[in-house]
Amino acid sequence: MSLFDDGSSRPLADRLRPRLLADVVGQNHLLDEQGRSGEWWHSVAWSR
Repeated sequence: MSLFDDGSSRPLADRLRPRLLADVVGQNHLLDEQGRSGEWWHSVAWSR
């Protein structure tokens, strides 16, 4: 057993990626319309 083995086969980026909008609250540069998450959020909001 490795000291760093957490049993997860998911990539690190996938494990660290925010899953909820609340995970990035206060980071307005990511949530505005010019930011990457802002573009994503608008596409999700309009697709429903």
